[in-house]
Amino acid sequence: MNTKTGVHGWRHYGESPYSASGSPYSALVSGVLPARGIHFLVVKDKTSARAVVADLAVAVAAGHVGCGLSEPDAKGKRHDMAGFFGLTVGAPKGVAVVGGTDFRGTRAASLARGVTSPLPIAFSEAKQSDVVGTQIHRMRRETAGGVALVILAADFSGPGAIQAVVDYRSDDYALLVVAPQEPPSALVEADTHVLRVTADAIELVRPESINGWRRGFTLEAIRLISGEAQIVRPDRSNAQPPIVITRAEPIPAAAPEPEIAQHVILALGGYGLHPGEAKRWPAGAIFVRETKDAVAAASAVDGVTQITLVQDHATKAVLHIEQSRLESAIGRDLEKRVIVKVSDKQLLDPYCDAA
Repeated sequence: MNTKTGVHGWRHYGESPYSASGSPYSALVSGVLPARGIHFLVVKDKTSARAVVADLAVAVAAGHVGCGLSEPDAKGKRHDMAGFFGLTVGAPKGVAVVGGTDFRGTRAASLARGVTSPLPIAFSEAKQSDVVGTQIHRMRRETAGGVALVILAADFSGPGAIQAVVDYRSDDYALLVVAPQEPPSALVEADTHVLRVTADAIELVRPESINGWRRGFTLEAIRLISGEAQIVRPDRSNAQPPIVITRAEPIPAAAPEPEIAQHVILALGGYGLHPGEAKRWPAGAIFVRETKDAVAAASAVDGVTQITLVQDHATKAVLHIEQSRLESAIGRDLEKRVIVKVSDKQLLDPYCDAA
């Protein structure tokens, strides 16, 4: 199941996939893949690497609210599926793939995790030499929530490979370069992370400030309509303890929750408000129907505004799509003064519900 995008030569995995960007997250995969910068996955076994890369793409795109790959329990079952090899991932984010895996591998990884919903993963159908970094920026605009991870296959034995990677470098997303060679020193940055995949394990080999992290796995074949694909299954016996970050200074305390100056309720739907609706929300909350009105209300105060999206009983709106639209409308000027949340409540039915 895949659909063409508005960018020539690219296809989405899924039907009109959108990503709920959520709040900022410090890493795409906790401890091993930061949310910015150039990072590398060194391929020592091509088949295993393709399966791992497909699994990583699905983990980032599904996010903590989707399904992930974790170690099985003592009975071999995997009840807690969130994450990537047992490591935490953030909110669902868009992924652009320029080699390193394919539709079949991603489809297999999704099935192995139990993911059936469309995911914000876009694949380039062109040869890697024909893809330019500007296309990634266009894909970021097309995919709601943006592209947070670009996976780029490279071979540093050929001419121009380093410049090709530099062309993809951006402060707007993390770039994971998949290559059979160790990363050239010219591309290694202060926060660069390097992963290595062998036939039966994935390990973190850089940075030196992080103790060695290693997870073993086995490959398992899944038969799809389009052919056979390999997926990774974690191996408890070959796993080392979770990573530990060593610091010279104490870990700072978490920042205090900001004081909310005003609450704005963005009520989605065409019905009127129930007379008792205001009692269910913070005192003095402002109710609006349009995104532009919510943004205008936030602009009118100097403090922090919390905008909560909530739909009525009849609305079939996809809340995370509406959330992405709202966050796009907020812009850089207001993003530090606005908190966006999606409510699990529904608005009261003005004709039926009691106050």
